[in-house]
Amino acid sequence: HNDVKRLETTASGVDITDTLNVAGVSTFVGVVTTSSDLYIGGDLYIKDDLTFDEFTAASGNITGILTAATANVTGTLTAGLIDGGSY
Repeated sequence: HNDVKRLETTASGVDITDTLNVAGVSTFVGVVTTSSDLYIGGDLYIKDDLTFDEFTAASGNITGILTAATANVTGTLTAGLIDGGSY
């Protein structure tokens, strides 16, 4: 069930104004661009690389390797081996 208030087909794609509610699986090929925030009400699975400018997490869990130029931690940092570079 899609709740679309205005749907426009353009030469370069489809423009949705206001709200689009989609139940089930949605598959997009190419680039998805939003002009505002993107809210996801469940888990987000990303198969390949993720690149972002800023990241804020209320509760973050990283498994594997994290490489960060700068990391600001407020609260408790629990970590195994930390390579701090030059001392």
